[in-house]
Amino acid sequence: MNGDGELSAADLNAIHAAIVLDDNEPKFDINSDGHVSAVDGVTYVEQILSLPVGDSNFDSIFSSADFVTIFQSNKYQKDVDATWSDGDWNFDGRFDTSDLVLAFQRGTYRE
Repeated sequence: MNGDGELSAADLNAIHAAIVLDDNEPKFDINSDGHVSAVDGVTYVEQILSLPVGDSNFDSIFSSADFVTIFQSNKYQKDVDATWSDGDWNFDGRFDTSDLVLAFQRGTYRE
């Protein structure tokens, strides 16, 4: 996605930016529905990177360690740009309650 030839967090950041900026470049249309959206971001995370929604530290587990990562970013409920690593798991550009709801709805949290 970012042109380095490897699947990585950098690719997720590129997809995240494309979704937030409403960039409909075909390479970001992961599910091939003709539109780049949050569905593409979640599909990339779950099916390409094989990560659970909520895994902000990229250790393949959604756990309390991810909460440490996201709350250290100090972007929760603030009107500032946020990325996946900051807690924006629904790809709307902000880290708020809706991101936490999405992650817990997926049912992958481990204590």
